[in-house]
Amino acid sequence: MKKISLVFILIIIISYSIYNYQSTKVIRAIESQINESKKIDFSKIDYFLWNELLILSPYKNIKETEKRYKIDLSDADNSIEINDNINTIIFLNEKKIVKQINLSRQFGNFIFTKNPIVKDSAIFIMKKSKMVHNNIELIRWIQKVQ
Repeated sequence: MKKISLVFILIIIISYSIYNYQSTKVIRAIESQINESKKIDFSKIDYFLWNELLILSPYKNIKETEKRYKIDLSDADNSIEINDNINTIIFLNEKKIVKQINLSRQFGNFIFTKNPIVKDSAIFIMKKSKMVHNNIELIRWIQKVQ
């Protein structure tokens, strides 16, 4: 019985580690694109199979999003509902969650036409603008129209 429990615990730990490793790779790939080209091309994220993504801005309600797009988001992390420091990016394959990452808003905010975004259309170009008040620089990611 102890061996079975130990094997089960090891499987859980390994699975969790792999999942976190993938998330870290995705975030690093996005950060690398930002630093190198001032562009985010999500279609280059190929660590797992996906065909659409959702981008959720701060305070977005998961249940409302689920109903609106007819996608099962019951496994989604709902931290976006209370956290205004992140944008949540959910990768989907056949309307099912494959991967979810939270990208810090220090990298900017996303402006796009509609969710879900098809993989080939998931390209964003950086636009910077300065606000007069406190000389704040705003970063926005505008979806590239193909």
